[in-house]
Amino acid sequence: MKPVVRSADRSPFPEGSRAADRLRIAEEAVARLRDGPAGVSVTLPSLGVDVVSLASEAPYPLVELGRCNLDTALRLAAALRGPGTDE
Repeated sequence: MKPVVRSADRSPFPEGSRAADRLRIAEEAVARLRDGPAGVSVTLPSLGVDVVSLASEAPYPLVELGRCNLDTALRLAAALRGPGTDE
């Protein structure tokens, strides 16, 4: 089941998706976040699916970006700004 972002609520979950589908989509998002910054030497050490958010009857998983040290935060900010935008 491919994630679909609807413009009204910006939800990445297809209508009628099951809890297992939503968890899989959240895990795919975590994998993308783990792989993306690695290309610019940034590692988010606490990245993962927030398991507490799976506890409700109709879970909508949250992605825990977690904590990082100042060096990682600055490198991530620079990577998000893109090349050629040094301060």
